[in-house]
Amino acid sequence: MAHINKRTTAAGKARWDVRWKALGRWQTKTFQRRQDADAFRRTVEADELRGVVVDVRRSSEPFEAFATDWLATRRRPDGRPLTSATKALYDDLLHRLILPTFGAAKIAAVQPAQVRRWHAGIADQVSPLQAAKAYRLMRTVLNTAVRDGLLAVNPCNIEGGGVERSAERPLIDAEVVFELAEAIEPRYRALILLIAFGPGSRKGEFRAYRRRHVDLLHARIRTEIQEQDGDDGLVASAPKNDSARWASLPEFLVDELTVHLDTYAQPGPDGYVFTGPKGGPMAPVHWYKSFRLARAAVGMPELHPHDLRHAAGTFFAQQGDDEGDHGSPRPSIQRRRRPLPARRQPPGCRVGRAAEHRGRGSPCPQPRARQLTRSRAAAPLIPACGHEPHGSVAGLLRESA
Repeated sequence: MAHINKRTTAAGKARWDVRWKALGRWQTKTFQRRQDADAFRRTVEADELRGVVVDVRRSSEPFEAFATDWLATRRRPDGRPLTSATKALYDDLLHRLILPTFGAAKIAAVQPAQVRRWHAGIADQVSPLQAAKAYRLMRTVLNTAVRDGLLAVNPCNIEGGGVERSAERPLIDAEVVFELAEAIEPRYRALILLIAFGPGSRKGEFRAYRRRHVDLLHARIRTEIQEQDGDDGLVASAPKNDSARWASLPEFLVDELTVHLDTYAQPGPDGYVFTGPKGGPMAPVHWYKSFRLARAAVGMPELHPHDLRHAAGTFFAQQGDDEGDHGSPRPSIQRRRRPLPARRQPPGCRVGRAAEHRGRGSPCPQPRARQLTRSRAAAPLIPACGHEPHGSVAGLLRESA
């Protein structure tokens, strides 16, 4: 229970000290009036009865110091450290959107009204997605303060404040995918088709693909790591949600990857499948530049590489197959599947046959399909000298046949 002690200062003025024990330590708070001391004592005793314990000393710590320590010690629910990309995102949100407002404030001084004004302000300054991410981060940091006994309740209580409401993305079908594959730089042709008709890989995942992950004999590809840019170069980690997986590949995509591996991939089982113009690991800046040029060429300037992943979910949903999505396939498919018009959803239409359909009225119209066949036939698997490169994928396939 709390106690009130009266004392007199050197100037002869009366002061009332409220003392109580919290988290194993004695806490003290001083008031100039007895009425205020009594009101605070009753609040402390009521909190004790509800099981709410607040460390007054530590709750006076500046928010910036607490948030910085929180980020340095934050770990994922399974106990592993945050990935470099996640830590960089949190650091950016903190310094750009949160600390300018709350950095110097004491943790105990953060009030719900302040949070509402701050959230309304950043919602006008940045995109709705950025505002939602910043609010969720602020709420998570203060949740830790509540668990540590620095706050009684979390002042972040805006209903729906952390919900990301993305604008409806354009729905693309297989025809657009093949047009993009024709328009983009040749070294990224197979990547466009792989994202849309394969496992729907994320950027960090397809950057990390090695030759050993591609099983052409069994027409499948394995996603087991992702790579992100860090301070000291590429940083490898497990895929999002630990979703290591095999995904089947349609026959035409196996042909595309066969040519791609012989032409652009690095040698050896640990060689990168997708590389940059100089043969090193693929740089996102070059990939995005090539994609922007391709989307402009097909007349869809608003298209984003992530839309290919949505297309992959739709294509797999059409064929009643949850394979190829991510970790928890069914929920992810449900988020991404979007019905095409009825004329594009015939029974039995399969992604694996997408490259074989052609012409108007076809169940799966693919005006680029025959061009794909011609381009594969025209692309020699044997160099002009007449000798197969040593250890090439094409040569190994012929030997096994």
